[in-house]
Amino acid sequence: MRRRSRPVPALAAPDTPAAEAPAAAEAAPAPAAETKTKTKTMRVVYLGKKYDEPLPLSYAEKVVTDKGIQGARLMLKEANQAGNFVGFSFELIEEILPKDGDIVAVAKEALANGDRFFIADLEPDDLLAVADLPAAKDAVIMNIRSSATKLRQASAATTSSTSFPTTPCAPTLSRSI
Repeated sequence: MRRRSRPVPALAAPDTPAAEAPAAAEAAPAPAAETKTKTKTMRVVYLGKKYDEPLPLSYAEKVVTDKGIQGARLMLKEANQAGNFVGFSFELIEEILPKDGDIVAVAKEALANGDRFFIADLEPDDLLAVADLPAAKDAVIMNIRSSATKLRQASAATTSSTSFPTTPCAPTLSRSI
């Protein structure tokens, strides 16, 4: 059986009245409060739409409709574990709209709130609409859905620096400041 320990009242010095001793004990700072460090929080915005997913190649596989957000949640968990050692924490804001939702309006609102790091689970047309927003010029937008050639061709037409991978395993859209 565990016993709870009770705080022991401070003993009064011989020349101090007993009524002043508890007040002196409360004024002393707790050692745990001194060692607490402030963490810096980084907000990560997940922009997604509920698109029609292609059927799997085998009937043995289930249709996965939320693999993008599940990956982002896993990333958040691992990033918070690692960031805890160096004073960083991460917060995931999930913005998942219906297929016909206005993703540009949601992106504008997030950019107006000061968010600058986005995970975009978007088709090429929606991704380019978000990336071409004037407020997104200093944002980092990671494309996790598409490796379409259209995205690499569109990057040549933009005025800011944009990079796209050539392999579909890790599609990324990033814009430099």
